[in-house]
Amino acid sequence: MKAKKSNAMWGVGLFLILGVLYFLNATDFLSKPLFPEAPKQDTAQAGPTKEQTNSMLTERVKKNRIQVVEPGQEGRAPAQTGIPSTAAIFKPKEQKYKPVPNETATSAQWYKKDNYVDKQSENVKKKRGY
Repeated sequence: MKAKKSNAMWGVGLFLILGVLYFLNATDFLSKPLFPEAPKQDTAQAGPTKEQTNSMLTERVKKNRIQVVEPGQEGRAPAQTGIPSTAAIFKPKEQKYKPVPNETATSAQWYKKDNYVDKQSENVKKKRGY
């Protein structure tokens, strides 16, 4: 005997077809172009030309340039530009690392009599009167 196919597959297929048709009808998917054209830009509002940009940059550089006092102009102060003449962050001086022994380190103190823990325990004994 042949196995009878379920009628649910017909229902799922019909539901998918109706869903796609509803989507196409509810949104104007087919009436809009698939790839819309890019908006056209006005050529009059394109921006400054290369020569205008170069002239603006040279004016800004001249205005913000640091003026160095030459030997003949020692009495006159240089113009203030807001740029400091020295670096704000100084490089630390290079020096050798000198290790310092740590008295509170607990490694290998069990055999030494002059360690920090023994000194502290002696001080506590003296204070408490033992």
